[in-house]
Amino acid sequence: MSTIHTVSGGERVLIADDEVLIRTNLQEMLEAAGYQVVCSCGDGFAAIEGCQKHQPDIVLLDIKMPMLDGMAERTIVVNGFSKAHAMTGWRLGYACGPKPIIKVMTKIHQSCIMCAPTTSQYAA
Repeated sequence: MSTIHTVSGGERVLIADDEVLIRTNLQEMLEAAGYQVVCSCGDGFAAIEGCQKHQPDIVLLDIKMPMLDGMAERTIVVNGFSKAHAMTGWRLGYACGPKPIIKVMTKIHQSCIMCAPTTSQYAA
């Protein structure tokens, strides 16, 4: 059984999916959980315009959409566990994206820092 986490600040969300039913269902679930859906659109170019206009905190983007396909090859996700899991200051996170870009990011990262403390790794 999945749990929907509510948010206190009402983060602003943009939803981009070419399926109207998916967009509608996502919007209903997000709003019920306390998120503010600032834009819901059906193609990639509208998503870009919506991001520029509304400056959302979160973007939910379907990877295969009309007019702007291939987002998987152009998307990098960088996130962390620190705030979401009450680990403030522990600086533990991850990056997902195209293999050649992640490979270069890893090289840069390894030469900039050592590694996360063992306690942080176990906690995450």
